[in-house]
Amino acid sequence: MSECPEPSQDTLAELLPYCVGLQPHDVGNAAQAALPTSSAVYLLLAANDAPILLAVTSNVRAAVERKMHPPDQAAHAAIKLAGVATQVRYRLVRSALAANWWYYRCARLLYPQQYTRMLGWQPAWFVACDAVGPYPRFWAANRVDAHEGTTLLGPLARQTAAQRVVELLENIFDLCRYDDLLKQSPKARPCSYKDMGKCTAVCDGTISMEHYRKQIAMALRFVEALGAYRDCGGEGTSVTAFAALRGEWEGQMRQAAGRLDFRMAAAMKARLAAADELLGPRFMGLRDLRRCAGIALQTGGGSRQIEPFFFRGGSLDVAPAVMQRHLPEACSAWALRLAELRQSKISHQWDQADVELAGLLAHHLTRHSDTGLYLFADEVAGADDLHRRIMEWLATRRRHSGSAGQQREDSQLAPGVDSAVGAEDMGNESSPDGAS
Repeated sequence: MSECPEPSQDTLAELLPYCVGLQPHDVGNAAQAALPTSSAVYLLLAANDAPILLAVTSNVRAAVERKMHPPDQAAHAAIKLAGVATQVRYRLVRSALAANWWYYRCARLLYPQQYTRMLGWQPAWFVACDAVGPYPRFWAANRVDAHEGTTLLGPLARQTAAQRVVELLENIFDLCRYDDLLKQSPKARPCSYKDMGKCTAVCDGTISMEHYRKQIAMALRFVEALGAYRDCGGEGTSVTAFAALRGEWEGQMRQAAGRLDFRMAAAMKARLAAADELLGPRFMGLRDLRRCAGIALQTGGGSRQIEPFFFRGGSLDVAPAVMQRHLPEACSAWALRLAELRQSKISHQWDQADVELAGLLAHHLTRHSDTGLYLFADEVAGADDLHRRIMEWLATRRRHSGSAGQQREDSQLAPGVDSAVGAEDMGNESSPDGAS
């Protein structure tokens, strides 16, 4: 991964296609009145086209009016831009995912040295596994430059999530916790985990390195089975491996309790709890990175339109939005695109932008307020299956849309702090130059 970001290939006109001139001292002028009252990513520019403020709002007309003519002149002196801003460029957005994506691309173009500090998410983290090297192990990684034989799992939104996955896999499969001892195998002095019965002690030769390598491989297969179980909602033949393993642990727990071996019963109970934790929302992106491809669907236009985003590794592409009445035809095209993504090979050599966009995906996968539908290519059986899943998702949204039509006036949020579009405020107001 590059230490410095590669130059953006975008242009401002492509990112923010609409432009309106501003009349600084004319409150309520016709130009500002021409701005829409919709959610947008917008940019205020000075006369020399220097960027003043890059922001996201749920009402671009109201936001620009407040910036140009604050209601309380004294309280808003720091953000009064009437004498400076001469034009506003903007792009309408339908969802928080779209807002974050376009905001990111604009920030990266305008502020290449400091845009990462303007974002509301972090570059992605991953769990790396070297199953074939001399000392097989799992570890948390924030780079995608894997060597031959290394498997990467993710993306995950936080370093703490990646570290927690490593801890849970170590607990479930009794793996070595200390790399320095592992590298001394088979002549190391074992740690206390061996005495507690929570490590198979490859470090002191209790088991061979070849046997330990099989434990690592079993843990990898477990993560793969866990992903299939999550994708299918706990149903279908693809979840057999996970369900069988979990059932085996439950049986061992009951047998241990029956013979009053409470230590073993407690160990099996802890193992089951760890497996259940890995099914939690913070680990939604946990899968072999080579399978990280799919579609993210967001609603917009009063929920009558659906906007699809296709993701593949560290890339994200938006496709044209479609009306719900055209879903059957759209699903046929989307299913073909997913089939292509499923067959394509994802590189294990990523640059900075790839890791950042994977972080955006992981961020939205784990956001409780994100009401989009995220489907990985492996879990979609075809056009009919995709259409069924979308209709179920829309029905769920309708059942929970009691207050979805209410919009709050957009308040000042910290740079990069995002909110859902429409029902929630879209803040993301940010300017590295201090004009926020």
